[in-house]
Amino acid sequence: MARIPYVEVAPLFGVNIHSLCIAAAVLLGHFLMVWSAGAQRHLAPGFSAALVFGAAFGGHWLYLFLRPELLRHHPVLLIIPTAGASTLGALFGAVIAASLHLRHSCQPIRIALFNSAAWAFPFAWVLARLGCFLAHDQAALPYTGWLAVDYPTGPRHDLALYEMLYAAILAAVFFLARHRQWPFAAILLCSYGALRALIHPLRLALHTVDIVGATLVFAAGLAWLLVLSPRNQPS
Repeated sequence: MARIPYVEVAPLFGVNIHSLCIAAAVLLGHFLMVWSAGAQRHLAPGFSAALVFGAAFGGHWLYLFLRPELLRHHPVLLIIPTAGASTLGALFGAVIAASLHLRHSCQPIRIALFNSAAWAFPFAWVLARLGCFLAHDQAALPYTGWLAVDYPTGPRHDLALYEMLYAAILAAVFFLARHRQWPFAAILLCSYGALRALIHPLRLALHTVDIVGATLVFAAGLAWLLVLSPRNQPS
C-alpha cells in the first residue's frame, strides 16, 4: 500500500522549518483576524497580541507541567517559552489572556472578537501543523493504512498530519461561511475538542491531561453554542 513519504526539510537561512511555519501561522492568523473583525477592527490588533502572548506561555507552561524534569534542571524556562508547547495549553492560555484583555468590554464586542479569532484560526493552524508535520514531532502508533507516514522506523500515524487535514477542511467551511452569522468559536471548540479526543488513543505517551483538556474544550464550545446565541452577536 502506498504511504506518505517521510520528508526531511533543511533549515532556511539557518532557521528550522518548524519555526518558520509557526511564525507564518501567527502572521497569517493576525491579518485574517483583523480583516474579519468588521466594526471591531480597531480593537483587533491588541486582542490578537493578547491571544499570541497567552498561547505562547499557556502552551509552554503545560508542556513544562508534563515534563517537570526540564524545569528542575532549567528553571529559567518558566519565563522563557522556548522548550516546547502543548496545543491545549496554548488554547486555554490564549482564551484567558484575551479575556483579561477585554475585561472591561461589553459582551457583544467580546463575542465578535472571539468569533473573528476563531474564524481565522484554521487557516493559521494549517501552517502551524505543516511545520509539525515537516519536523516529524507528532509520530504516533504504528499504522499501515492509507494515511500512514513512512517513518524510518516503519509506517506510523502522524497526528500533525491529521490536525492539518482537519484544519484545511474547517478553513474551507469557514471561508464559504465568512458572510454568515455563524458561532465560529463554538464550532471550532467543539470540533477541535472532538478531534483531540479521537486521536488521543493513537499517542505514544498517554497523559490524562490530554483527554481532560479535550473534554473541557468540547464542553466550552457546547456552552458557547447554548448560551451565546447568534442573535446576541453584532452585525
